[in-house]
Amino acid sequence: MEMIEKTRNLAEIFGIMTGDGCIYVDKRRKVYQTTVSGHLSDDYEYLVNYVKPLFEQTLGFSFHIKRYKNFNGIALLNQNRSLVFLLENFGLKRGNKINNNLGIPDWVSKNTDFMEAFLRGLIDTDGSVYCLPKRDHPCISLKTKMPKLMVDFSGCMKVLGIRTTKWTFGSETPQIYIYDRAMVKKFKKVVGFKNIKHIKRYESFMKAPVV
Repeated sequence: MEMIEKTRNLAEIFGIMTGDGCIYVDKRRKVYQTTVSGHLSDDYEYLVNYVKPLFEQTLGFSFHIKRYKNFNGIALLNQNRSLVFLLENFGLKRGNKINNNLGIPDWVSKNTDFMEAFLRGLIDTDGSVYCLPKRDHPCISLKTKMPKLMVDFSGCMKVLGIRTTKWTFGSETPQIYIYDRAMVKKFKKVVGFKNIKHIKRYESFMKAPVV
């Protein structure tokens, strides 16, 4: 297995995997599977035109596209055992992410460039961009049930100087928000988006009149 270096691209991949990725292993059946999933229409362009080449060029493994039309899903899939070991070597874990309590790896959180890339991958997959009533700009939110990720995400926002709300626990899944217009614009400038659905919503809501 060829070793790869820690880079911004690898950090973004880890953000994507922490959001909508999964490593599944069944040793008895000799199954070693790495997947990234999304919505068939909303995430198709992002997964096929951006995530797939990002993973393949950075990791050196091919992914094929699988569509699940019965529930409007799409996934990028690789079944190479060596890829699972490579990702685990850098800090990802196989199995249920909530049970594993995934967070942001130390090698990412100690490097601002890596941190920004990781956060972009995380928000592109697990984040939301939307507009609240009587606001002339979009808001950004993140939901997660992983306590370590909650702590790590808040810490990264402080390092980057992006003010957020506190985590809310009123719903089934804890959630954090970036409400302030200046902070949303700063997130867009410093971290940014690669998921076209977020880019379109951001641009649309920034132009939307207050109702």
